[in-house]
Amino acid sequence: MVKEQKTLLQGTELSSLLTGGNAAAWKAYLDKTTAMNQQLVDAAPAEIQPSVKVLQDATLELKATLAAANYDPSKVGSAKLVQLLQTPQRKDATTAIVAYVKTQCGIDLTKLDG
Repeated sequence: MVKEQKTLLQGTELSSLLTGGNAAAWKAYLDKTTAMNQQLVDAAPAEIQPSVKVLQDATLELKATLAAANYDPSKVGSAKLVQLLQTPQRKDATTAIVAYVKTQCGIDLTKLDG
């Protein structure tokens, strides 16, 4: 499951959205991301599940914030978007997941080509 969602987990699609995503692109991305994150939450081993849940909760908060602005990031502001994406809890959860996946699955989420 991690391999199929590597691009999503790495956030490469998110980078392009932050620099020029329209409302439809944001909505599609967040719909896809929340669905995939929920699959990860449901499938995650117990030792990593709390970290996966933190990422899902952060994504749901981002989705709710953008939905309230009709998925127009300019109405939310880039500072607010970055703040939602860069909380200490989200950073810690991401670090834990990357370490776990590398150790347990042999997948390095920090490398774009592997």
